[in-house]
Amino acid sequence: MARLFIRGQEGEFVIKAVIIKYLYYSIMLSSMLVVPANGELRVVCYNVAGSGGSARTGMSTVLNAICTENVNGIVRPIDLLILQEVSGNGGTENDIIAILNQQPDTGPYLKDTTSTYACDGRHVGLVYNSATVNLISAIDFRHSGACRDNARYQIRPVGYGPEADIYIYNTHLHSSDTSERLAAANIIRTNADGLAADAYVIYAGDFNIDSSSESSYQSFLSSGNGQAVDPINRPGTWHNNPSFKDIHTQAPMNNPPGGLIGGGIDDRFDFQLVSTDLKDGEGCSYIGAGIGDISAGNHSYHSFGNNGTHPWSSGAGNINHPSNTAQPQNVLDALTTASDHLPVVADFQLPARMQVIVDSIPNDVEQYTAVEIAVTIENIAPVNLPLGADELDYVLSTTGDIAGSATGSDAAAGSGNIHYITLDTSTIGMKTGQISVISDSQNASDPCFVQVVEFNVYGSNTPFCVNQPSTDLSGDCKITLVDFAMFAEQWFYTEANDPNILDIEPVITGIIDGTLSGGTPKAVEIYIPGRRDLSQYSIERSDSGGTWGNNTQLTGIYENTFVYLIGSDNNGEQRFNEVFGASGFYANRPLVSILINHNGNDAYRLIKDANVVDQVWMQNNSPVYMDSYMYRYDRTGPDDGFVMDNWYMPLVDSGYDLSGLDAAGIRAAVPFGDYVPPEGAQLPPCYYGYPESDFDESCTVDHNDLQELCTEWLECGLDPNSACW
Repeated sequence: MARLFIRGQEGEFVIKAVIIKYLYYSIMLSSMLVVPANGELRVVCYNVAGSGGSARTGMSTVLNAICTENVNGIVRPIDLLILQEVSGNGGTENDIIAILNQQPDTGPYLKDTTSTYACDGRHVGLVYNSATVNLISAIDFRHSGACRDNARYQIRPVGYGPEADIYIYNTHLHSSDTSERLAAANIIRTNADGLAADAYVIYAGDFNIDSSSESSYQSFLSSGNGQAVDPINRPGTWHNNPSFKDIHTQAPMNNPPGGLIGGGIDDRFDFQLVSTDLKDGEGCSYIGAGIGDISAGNHSYHSFGNNGTHPWSSGAGNINHPSNTAQPQNVLDALTTASDHLPVVADFQLPARMQVIVDSIPNDVEQYTAVEIAVTIENIAPVNLPLGADELDYVLSTTGDIAGSATGSDAAAGSGNIHYITLDTSTIGMKTGQISVISDSQNASDPCFVQVVEFNVYGSNTPFCVNQPSTDLSGDCKITLVDFAMFAEQWFYTEANDPNILDIEPVITGIIDGTLSGGTPKAVEIYIPGRRDLSQYSIERSDSGGTWGNNTQLTGIYENTFVYLIGSDNNGEQRFNEVFGASGFYANRPLVSILINHNGNDAYRLIKDANVVDQVWMQNNSPVYMDSYMYRYDRTGPDDGFVMDNWYMPLVDSGYDLSGLDAAGIRAAVPFGDYVPPEGAQLPPCYYGYPESDFDESCTVDHNDLQELCTEWLECGLDPNSACW
């Protein structure tokens, strides 16, 4: 809360602020407009032995038990179910979806619809809770001669941007051929090594291996961008070894029902390996004992239904033996009929999400008044427990006529931290300052907050009017001959309303998704008709067809020129300079930000006073300018939205993209700076305000304004405590 001690009349409390939030974006696909994820992520890998096209008996009991299991205080429905041995027609997944959709406060659950190859009919698949995660992309691939496809899913927690994406590899390695297993592991690692060095990666599946020394397993653990680690760090020879009976996953029963493999619980075939960035306790991370600064008492990774309390019978034991205390007996019995594997379950924390709330700033403050303003900084990651999200580390700083700083950390699921800043009221006049809060927590959402503040400091003898009329030009709370003299200076000033002048707003004229290093440069071109103050405008982005978000104010005053919004990731501004240079209108850059980070299917819109001025592309996931560009046709726009007929789209029209071109080639191909505005487009009359003496706002100081001045002079409609001369 603001603490104010003001002598005299308090002014209207208003905030004159610019709120800038960088970071790709809290964006959801428009087809999944649901509440943000309320909790951590529960990930399950399960070979369901369902290639026959349906889920087996007991599956409902098993899945419901996973959804209600308490691990480290976390109880939540399954978010991601990574499946092996499902049918190619989707029947198995449909049965599972019907079961999971009975869970309260979820979904709906959806499945990956990518068609995969399996020579033996044993496909891989994915079912996910659309209330908590979005499936951004899915691809399938295999090495030459392989029997089955591997799949890669790009997953994004709801309410987060691309910085929180998790890549999941789903594989079912060969049951008997070690060379085939190695070939599959190698091609998966090759694909993963093409991701960013700090990418979040999960390698899940039925690996069919006996020990950690096998070459395929070592391929996953080898160095490189996608290097994997075992979350529970249990290397060794797992097969038929009682030292590892608490992590064995196959087979739940010695003599199972028909169609299932038996032999007893003596193998660790099923895994969730993670990349090193998913096991550091920062950002998105595996939750387990001893993982970074996560306060978990136990590993969340476990073979469901197996805590090692079943008897060891030379590897021929049954998971549903009465001595097993991992689950109730009915769940243990269901595990023996639902599949010939046990599910592998693990929980993951989400990155921090920063929210900053600055209390109201007074518009007018008397000199020497002490004013404290509360700044609340909170980690609003949508979780139920503090260990469900990374802590929010931040630095609060101020500049200008504001004082105060702080460093702090806020755990999720709390009420935030309150810090106080002070206004400098030691001198009279207009004051400005900036409040900044920056978080360096790994891949935090909305990590940068900036608010610019203005306030006026007046002296104790400064006149302070009530309902001061516009005709008091001198501002002394009196209408006097001084005001008449000031009025005379603008007498008959006229700014004619030329009927041939077109009053048009700035126009988005082009967008490029470059193909230099890191997919750069990425930029949006805007044409400025006449003279415009871009601080009156902001830009919003729709990520991959998702909702509009990350409203960011532009800056600078420009006149009859082009300006560029440039992506800063991967040295994006430097790449822009290499292609287009940094002189002439290419030097006009009202925004260089990580916000400008499109991939050919993102849309932007220009906003003024909460209204859409212009827009490039729409809320649609189609990659219409991926590795290419779009450019507006001459003398069109702005459109208050996206009008496809007004745009040249070379990728759509002719399949043309910028692949293989160097900087000079891209410059020659992309027509930035060529747009021709409509005839007569220029600044409208009185765009930047009416003359001070133009009381009726007609763009002309005339007899009507003189009449208003005289009326006010005669009626003396001022503060009754002030003289009217």
